[in-house]
Amino acid sequence: MSPGWELSYLGMFQGREGSPLRVGGYVDAIEKDRCADDPARISRILQNAGFPAIHGEAFAQAARVMHLAPSKIDFQIDVLPDGRLGDAFAIEVFFDCGSSASARELFTEGAGAQVVSQCREWGIADERAERMVDMAFMRALPVEIVEGVRAFFYFKTMPCWLKLRWVNGILQPAKMYYFMLAGPIPA
Repeated sequence: MSPGWELSYLGMFQGREGSPLRVGGYVDAIEKDRCADDPARISRILQNAGFPAIHGEAFAQAARVMHLAPSKIDFQIDVLPDGRLGDAFAIEVFFDCGSSASARELFTEGAGAQVVSQCREWGIADERAERMVDMAFMRALPVEIVEGVRAFFYFKTMPCWLKLRWVNGILQPAKMYYFMLAGPIPA
């Protein structure tokens, strides 16, 4: 991959058609901004890596999302068992939601709202996108950890990243992934 498109992880998908090896990484902030300004740059980078050429609209869409994204962008391509690259390309937009309030702000008036609005405009997000911020919450419950000793146990769920995927250059339905965490609150 080109500088600024750093490879960082591999995933095995033996149960999927073609048993691809998912290769992914992160686009650094400087490169994200360059690609946001120049969709042809994305095409050149992927073609230099051996990705099959796909039509320009996909790269324009990816550039648009990179422009709207609040921070980190991740990319994914599949390597087939014979060494060819698969026909899917994906990017993931990461959201930093530390609290319910920050998630609400991000997805009602911030960058999250802009990305989701663009997905709705493209027809790749349905009406559930309007309610996703309502799933962001943090709760703490008092529990007895040993007889007579009370502590608080928390549960947190926040929207974490949105995945956009193109197969043969055609944008697929968007997917939102949530971060969930639970455990005792340290004393």
